[in-house]
Amino acid sequence: LLVPATEERSSQSPAGPPRRLHLALLCTGLLLAAAWTVSLIASSTPREMDPWHSQSAPVGLSGVSGTSASNELRVPIEGGGATKWVALSTRGASAVRVRLGPGEPIDTPMVEPEASDAAWQRLEDSPHGEGIVTGIGSVAVSKEGVITFMDADGNILTSSHPISRRDELTFSAQGGEVFGRGAGADDAPKLSKYGEVKPVVLNEFGKGTLNHVPYYYTTDGYAALGVATTGKTVPGGGCLAVTYNAGPESITWRNTEADPLEVYLMPGSTLELGTAAYYDLVGRPRVPPLFTFGFMASRWGWEDHAYIEDTLTRFRSGGYPADAFITDFEWYTKKSDYDISQKGKHHCTDFSTNPDLLPEPAMDFQHYEDSLHFKFAGIRKPRLCNFDALKFAKSQEGWILPWGEPDGNGYYGEGRELNFSNPAVRSWYGEKLAPLLRDGVSFWWNDEGETEYFTFYWWCKSQADVLHQLDSTKRYYSLNRNFAP
Repeated sequence: LLVPATEERSSQSPAGPPRRLHLALLCTGLLLAAAWTVSLIASSTPREMDPWHSQSAPVGLSGVSGTSASNELRVPIEGGGATKWVALSTRGASAVRVRLGPGEPIDTPMVEPEASDAAWQRLEDSPHGEGIVTGIGSVAVSKEGVITFMDADGNILTSSHPISRRDELTFSAQGGEVFGRGAGADDAPKLSKYGEVKPVVLNEFGKGTLNHVPYYYTTDGYAALGVATTGKTVPGGGCLAVTYNAGPESITWRNTEADPLEVYLMPGSTLELGTAAYYDLVGRPRVPPLFTFGFMASRWGWEDHAYIEDTLTRFRSGGYPADAFITDFEWYTKKSDYDISQKGKHHCTDFSTNPDLLPEPAMDFQHYEDSLHFKFAGIRKPRLCNFDALKFAKSQEGWILPWGEPDGNGYYGEGRELNFSNPAVRSWYGEKLAPLLRDGVSFWWNDEGETEYFTFYWWCKSQADVLHQLDSTKRYYSLNRNFAP
């Protein structure tokens, strides 16, 4: 994993010594090693073979028997309470979707496969009930509402308890380890873990970020992702309304808002294969720009224009291989906005530069990049502080969230947080950023976006959309302090 040093220098850091080993490469190597090791020690407990499957289902099946709108098969069940049927379909090339209850599939930012939905055929003669069979596996539903999930060879990976309600689904477990759930300070010591996972994004002062996700991989041989459209923001963070509780004998999914439950199931005999299937479903991460693999100098407290010039020059004269520098509040306003009321202040600016640091922003950014070989990034907050900007935003319906940024005990920034799930907000916000991008801002440092579970996602989308409107060849990049699905 540790590759030899090379003499290749970054084009952004010609004055520095050869770069020995990017931290990003080391982290990637360690993660791959962990995944490979776990895949080797994964449980190999023999599974029950379904006699209906004589061989793997052929790839390239023609989808049949689904609804025209969503290409689903809806299997009627008995005794399911408010749930009268279970909807089955595929999403992307790697996942089978299971839905309880009426309506159409959930349109969620968490699912964005690059491949077309896998074709399926109707499964009618299985002892497990009616269902669909695909090239990756099959799922069947009995009249009593028992869901059976099988891999392409007919091995039963899991089966559910009889469905009794539309917002809850319990799958059997064979003692497999459970990976996933996200991360936080209390999660760091152990990769696999049983217990309840409540999806949330939060930053606790003095403790750090917490981001739990409705995803797991179990060494029983499959991965699962639950989705929901709604959630609540409480002092404990921006939450999503789908949870799971994992144990050695069962894993129970719930929608905490009592809405219909929707779960994606992906066969995977190892952690590596399960993770690959998950990436196929949610969309694979893009390779970031080259400069992002280098060192970035970030601080809250760049004093003035002369201080920036002196600091960056010292980096170069000292031969330090740095590629970017990041500024906090001081780059766009002279004071932080933490003590500003819901009305805002005239002196606080949101979309301009502080002349004490950047008197000629376009010329300054060009000088930093061309002469000193530093990319520039400025911090962004998902709220407004300027009096006139807030007055306008509050005059628009649904632009301002009714709560603030959660901190574990309460909120701050109430009455000033933008609702980035609103397309009009994203468009307006992007227009405000466009002049700064034209001046030469290279990327953004997005901070304090735990106002909703998907705030970081929609916020980044606004920034990416305007960047690609200005230059479709550029790759969008941002540093986010928390999870963005």
